[in-house]
Amino acid sequence: RQLRSQTLRRGGADLGAVGVRVHRRGRTMQVVIRPDAPAEFWLHTLSDPTRVVLDVRR
Repeated sequence: RQLRSQTLRRGGADLGAVGVRVHRRGRTMQVVIRPDAPAEFWLHTLSDPTRVVLDVRR
């Protein structure tokens, strides 16, 4: 099966100068983060194991 990808967006705009790509295949997901400037990243899991929050700070 072919790997699908999509760009995560917040309010219709890219996440600032941070390139975030999500690749999904079946029940797994790969998140690729490519910052244009130094930044700190946190990935928070929620009570639902299928949902996470990506927190990007400069």
